[in-house]
Amino acid sequence: MYLGYIKSSIRNKKLFTLLSIVQITITMVLVIDVLINLSTINYKEREFKNNLNVNLNNTYKFSVYGNGSGKVDLKKKLSNYFDIGSYKYESLGNMYYTEVQEPTNRVNILKADKNIFNLLDINITDGRNLNEDDFNLDKDKIPIIFSEEYKGRLNIGDTITNKVLTKENYEVVGFYNKDIKWFPRNDIQFFALEDLGKMGITIPSKKERELLFYEMEINSATYITSDKLNKSEIQNIIDDVNKEYGLNVEILSIKDILNRFKQGIYPFILQTVFFSIFMLVSSCLGLASNMSFTIINRKKEFGIRLANGFRKKDIKLLVISEMLFLSLISTIIAMIFKFTELYKNRQFSIAEKIIVPQFSIIDFVVAIVLVVIIIVISSIIPLRNIDKLQPKEMIGGIE
Repeated sequence: MYLGYIKSSIRNKKLFTLLSIVQITITMVLVIDVLINLSTINYKEREFKNNLNVNLNNTYKFSVYGNGSGKVDLKKKLSNYFDIGSYKYESLGNMYYTEVQEPTNRVNILKADKNIFNLLDINITDGRNLNEDDFNLDKDKIPIIFSEEYKGRLNIGDTITNKVLTKENYEVVGFYNKDIKWFPRNDIQFFALEDLGKMGITIPSKKERELLFYEMEINSATYITSDKLNKSEIQNIIDDVNKEYGLNVEILSIKDILNRFKQGIYPFILQTVFFSIFMLVSSCLGLASNMSFTIINRKKEFGIRLANGFRKKDIKLLVISEMLFLSLISTIIAMIFKFTELYKNRQFSIAEKIIVPQFSIIDFVVAIVLVVIIIVISSIIPLRNIDKLQPKEMIGGIE
């Protein structure tokens, strides 16, 4: 009965039906966008807190602008006040065992100085960890530890040579747990944390420690940690150093960087919220008008049904069933659109290691609740119109 009524009703007002579906679909898409973006706002902060062994308030991103001279002296100067650490990611190309010349796959490594390494939450599962002597002594073979994912392909004591770039020799001294991450190699606001569970971790060579490592990396991957000085005190020291070296050194705590990201996305979310509210009101009014047109157009049919034992309650259920049908169609279309969009974004995110919004079960539940809200609000006027109709008026209505 309900399906036949819905088919008949849709045939009589195809344009009204199409407009209602479009309005509700757009509303659903916008509301889901708002929910996803709201969850994205705090995603990075949660990710950092759950995966990094750093205090977001007293760990500062260190950026230097200006000429290159004095940067090494600058680092030494600031080291008197703070723990300063630098790191960089490096691809070693094809690596070879020096003994058997057996090629392995391309290997990505993290080169970290002592201060950065001490912040890594490393759990050695076999062999030994990098120690104080490794960072201070100049060795022919640079010690390196690998994720346990490489265990079996590499063994403790293996000597590996990078024959593509610097000809450095590395000695495998241990394997660590796979569940470890670190800051991305690019902007920490938009890029996902690097998965060190698929890498090796080593130290800069003596030459890099003396000069190149800090000079090359100080702009993109240098951090200050201090639990003794507040940001204002740190900034005063930085200002003095700027004057001394003629540089423009900027520091931002990780918390500040994340807050800057939030401030940038808030206006977009607010705009989407207002547009969503507008479309929600439009959808409710459109659906209410659609159903009111149905009632006016089918007065005589409803009157005949009443004369044959129907109650007004039954007629109301017919109208609500049509509203539910249109809302469900809109929901399905909106979900297909968002799932397709988010799937493509997910593939892009994996390839580029960029954070993109993700759909969650909460978003789906809210979408269903939204359908109920639309139906409830939109049904108020049509159902009141049904209550006002008299049987005599209905039987004499327009067919």
